[in-house]
Amino acid sequence: MSTRGSHLSHVASVAALFAVLVLVGRTSWADTPLDVLQRTYAPYTDPNDDLAFPLKVKSLTASPYKFWRGAKDLFFAWAKTNAGDWLASRESFVASHADLHLGNIGSYPSDHGWGELAFGMVDFDDAAVLPFQIELLQGAVTLRLVASENSVAVDDANLRELTDRMIDAYVGALRRDETATELLRASRDAWAIELLDPGERAPYERELAKYAPDGKFVGSIHNKKGRLTEILRPVTEDARKEQLAGAIAEAIAHAPPEMRERFRLREASAVRAAMKVVSLRTRLGSSGSQGLHKYLVLLEHPLNGIEHDAIVYLKQQVPSAAERAGVVARDPRPAAERSATLALQLTAPRPFFMSWGGTSGDESFLVTVKEPWSDELDPDDVKSPDDLRHAADLWGAVAGPAHRAAGANVDTTVAAITPALRDLIDQRSRAYAAQVARDFEAFRSDERVKALCDRADAAVRSIERAK
Repeated sequence: MSTRGSHLSHVASVAALFAVLVLVGRTSWADTPLDVLQRTYAPYTDPNDDLAFPLKVKSLTASPYKFWRGAKDLFFAWAKTNAGDWLASRESFVASHADLHLGNIGSYPSDHGWGELAFGMVDFDDAAVLPFQIELLQGAVTLRLVASENSVAVDDANLRELTDRMIDAYVGALRRDETATELLRASRDAWAIELLDPGERAPYERELAKYAPDGKFVGSIHNKKGRLTEILRPVTEDARKEQLAGAIAEAIAHAPPEMRERFRLREASAVRAAMKVVSLRTRLGSSGSQGLHKYLVLLEHPLNGIEHDAIVYLKQQVPSAAERAGVVARDPRPAAERSATLALQLTAPRPFFMSWGGTSGDESFLVTVKEPWSDELDPDDVKSPDDLRHAADLWGAVAGPAHRAAGANVDTTVAAITPALRDLIDQRSRAYAAQVARDFEAFRSDERVKALCDRADAAVRSIERAK
């Protein structure tokens, strides 16, 4: 072969490789999955805490499904290239959950009263205004990955039927006036009812006894099998406590009037005076927001009409995965204001309390009242094709009412769900599910990932030994 021919062959090879990189949403030779997360997510975590980004990385190595749940930066980087037609269609944009896997669907404390539950979307860290097609695509990817994770025997034709079933459920729920809770109660959905009516309702005092016996937070929480599930590290710095008291006071002030009236506290000084103890919370099973700051604050009798202490939960918010990947512009508001505002648009009925605060520091926090009654769907319960069909129905029954509540134009949305769009959602969900498998293997085999996992494991062992 001539030198010129060899050169042309090399150029063609480079061009082909570049095309592959673009197809998967990456344009850098060194842009591995870890590189993406180090660039987009790690800067929001504490570099000196091995229970921050190292534990986040550790959580993502558990399985492809866990990787899908916790590495949405990679999905949106892929979508920027592979779903550009949807992203260019401004009329399709609606307030979206943007991370609606099964673990982000469940019961939540509703504004109907203390201890009352509703059913719908939960965990709005990545909420953003996006094309509704992106939400549907994430649902279809979730069903594919759950099927694979749990070795449910389905083929491509079955998976296409699941996608259509999920979309049909979404359209049907979108067209109706009922909330997800009302729809699922009316249909006697067994999974939803189990989470809405969990049998004997434990008193809140049991939650206090579990987390803060004698008015002090325990150092760790174990499940019924004795496995460590949470680590609680005491916060002793007065400056941090003052900041968190200010964030809670701001959240109360920012809340809708009916939520604000639930608290007897108003000023930061009153919150600080009622503050008994504070802990930095790390949930070992978490993946999506693993590594960000989360605080439990035990307050003395903070709620009107509730004659006992309560735990307030502050969860650090950062730009959504869609923002971090450059799919949508950065929201100029504090990240917690974005997530709280969109969460209230997407929930009906509204939560018991959900608001935001933290403008006095570099962080902003989503603020809620921690309670023992709500729970989420468990993807491990999906064991059969019938379970998958059930999951598809339930996903649509939750997403449809949420988008309607958030202001989606029902007629325009339904008209846009053509056979061609269904084909695209099926094709793109298949393509991204395959991409997850490739990225997961690349991530898990990365020596830097293994080193970060070792750091996380050592940190957990050290805390267990200290207990």
